Amino acid sequence: MCLVGVTCGRRGEDFTLAAAYLRALNAVGLGGVILPPQEGEFQLPAGIAGIVLSGGGDPHPLLWDEEPHQGLGEVDAARDLWEIALCRAALAADLPLLGICRGMQVLNVALGGTLWQHLQERGGDILHWQTADMRTGWHSVVCRGKLAEIYDASPAKMRVNSRHQQGVRLLGEGLSACAYAPDGLIEGIEAPGRRFAIGVQWHPERLRAGQKLFAAFAAACAG
Repeated sequence: MCLVGVTCGRRGEDFTLAAAYLRALNAVGLGGVILPPQEGEFQLPAGIAGIVLSGGGDPHPLLWDEEPHQGLGEVDAARDLWEIALCRAALAADLPLLGICRGMQVLNVALGGTLWQHLQERGGDILHWQTADMRTGWHSVVCRGKLAEIYDASPAKMRVNSRHQQGVRLLGEGLSACAYAPDGLIEGIEAPGRRFAIGVQWHPERLRAGQKLFAAFAAACAG
């Protein structure tokens, strides 16, 4: 069984991670190793075949030289710095990388991109914080590039879940948008030329259709 590192959040002195991430990895033959934020000099954890950047709170806007705006959610600067270092090290080593929700945003910021601190600043008529069960789809997205290949269509239109208040504004260096919501918000990003480096704004670990994405990630980890 390939082992992959999965980042996690913090609540006070406790580390937190939804079990859905590990279930989704186990379902495609991967084992998850939880990687909490660490202090001291950064080192890429040994013995892992890939990285999953999990969801959670908002990345701190100081990371892209903006002051905090109204509507910014809870931030954890120590987690941000740890995950950005982890992301850059994984890309440098060409380890397969999957960013989910906040994880997609971290991937973008790690490569010099920026975010909308709160989607109200951007406008648009799509509600991106769904009020239904996260195991159900909420709004549609159109996928292109690697995501369209994974979902066997080009372009691939599918319905995804959604629970986020931030979003990609300017893409980071070397990244391409590969999924969009009906209001034009970027919902997926990829780094062409990498073995596997994809971020999605939704939560595939909670959707039955998400198994295709995890299976593609597992194939990259085994390759």
